[in-house]
Amino acid sequence: MLAGFGFCFLLKQTEIIKMAAKKPSTFLPGKSDLYDKLIKTRKDVERKGVAMPYTSVNGHMFSFLDKKGSLGLRLPKEVREKFLEKYDTRLCEAYGSVLKEYVLVPEKLFENTNKLKNYFEISIEYVQKLKPKSTKKIKNVKLISMSKTEGTKENPWKLKTPPGTSEYEIYEDVKDGKEILVCTVGKTILHYDAKCITDMHAMLKKHGDWMELGSADEQKPAREGTVEAWGRSEKNPAGGWYGLKKGFRGRFGMYVPPLMEELGLAELEHNARNNRMRAL
Repeated sequence: MLAGFGFCFLLKQTEIIKMAAKKPSTFLPGKSDLYDKLIKTRKDVERKGVAMPYTSVNGHMFSFLDKKGSLGLRLPKEVREKFLEKYDTRLCEAYGSVLKEYVLVPEKLFENTNKLKNYFEISIEYVQKLKPKSTKKIKNVKLISMSKTEGTKENPWKLKTPPGTSEYEIYEDVKDGKEILVCTVGKTILHYDAKCITDMHAMLKKHGDWMELGSADEQKPAREGTVEAWGRSEKNPAGGWYGLKKGFRGRFGMYVPPLMEELGLAELEHNARNNRMRAL
């Protein structure tokens, strides 16, 4: 559910598929209807997300509706600067982070679909020029974001490391337009690209057998053939690290597998050490 922005977003098996919830959100129905009306001005765009409705093209999100009913729109620099000045508004924020390319659409403009659709068009044209993100669809796998009660900042997944010795939490969010998993271990916060869930499930399916986790910090080498090694390999779909915070990009094999197990996507061993996992 991408929690954050209501943000939501998703994440659900995250771009697994398209978290496609074409149902209007149950919160803020009025704003939800306005958002649907705007989206319908383009037949080639569909509404996605459950906890936080959003739209995307080629894997790039360009608009979203947060829990308060505020609309965020992604615009190119020149248009963005003029928009901010013309409507005396500001950039969107999520959990203390400024979303540099997203403007907060003023209430009156949000209610004027005919006027707003021009900016919606500009937003679409902008992301269409960006390099498409690879999206692999996985059938018959439940979406992370299908739950409206789990995986949010307010109600994160409460997990334990494979050996069962430590507890930690994960929730879905969006940072700078990228869907991420926020992992909180004590006072340490790590970020992982949410696409790792979809990508790793596909990798494990293809592997067809158990794979050792091999958790390691970013500064230490990962043992070849392990989940940790795959999570930082240039040969994976991300082309490198799924971990996003410099200095804390490791431990992928420690913190992501338990979430896969929680979501029913993988079977995980829980021994004192040398644990393995395999896809379900």
